[in-house]
Amino acid sequence: MRLFRRLFPSQHIKDCRLALRRLEKEFQNDLAWPIIAHRIEAIIRDVPNRLEEHIALDGETALQVVRDLVANTALIEIESGRHHTYRGILSMEGTSLRSIFAKAVTTQFAEGYIGPEELGSANENMQLAVKESG
Repeated sequence: MRLFRRLFPSQHIKDCRLALRRLEKEFQNDLAWPIIAHRIEAIIRDVPNRLEEHIALDGETALQVVRDLVANTALIEIESGRHHTYRGILSMEGTSLRSIFAKAVTTQFAEGYIGPEELGSANENMQLAVKESG
């Protein structure tokens, strides 16, 4: 069954891959974009059911789902501490990840996908991740 789903992905998964390509144009100048894109491609490949649930059941668009994945993946990468020079100081890749996160979250807010409280919470989570990881 898994092989069948990989050979014949649903329209939702095709839309997610298309959304990732669209975002690639937006983030192509960011140093850390290949890290994010690689992780999201793996998520699309390995857990398509969860993405389909968000799109079909929650009524989100593929672009919203993938942009949310971008923000979450960037935050997770920062929290890992691999992109810090010292505790609280980001490397060049880390700075790029923070920039990607900020662009994704700001766009989500501008499009009405998240509210001001969620935007503030997301920014606080990023500040805490930078401060405490590394």
